[in-house]
Amino acid sequence: MLQSIKAKNLLEIGTFVGASTMSMASSIGEDGRVWIIEKYDRFAKIARKNFEKNGVKNITLLEGDAFEILQTS
Repeated sequence: MLQSIKAKNLLEIGTFVGASTMSMASSIGEDGRVWIIEKYDRFAKIARKNFEKNGVKNITLLEGDAFEILQTS
């Protein structure tokens, strides 16, 4: 779906270990950007490791409560 609408920017709330995030980042291509907000430090650390291990560079991970982050951004 992301490819068919030619999405270049995406916001995901909650990444868990990052599998779906990496799939979406791949779908939008290197010139796109995926922003994710993860509330739990434990999952953010795992996701960051997975992004690094898989060489995915078009993801920005924000840590904290999505409601609070979105109000301040």
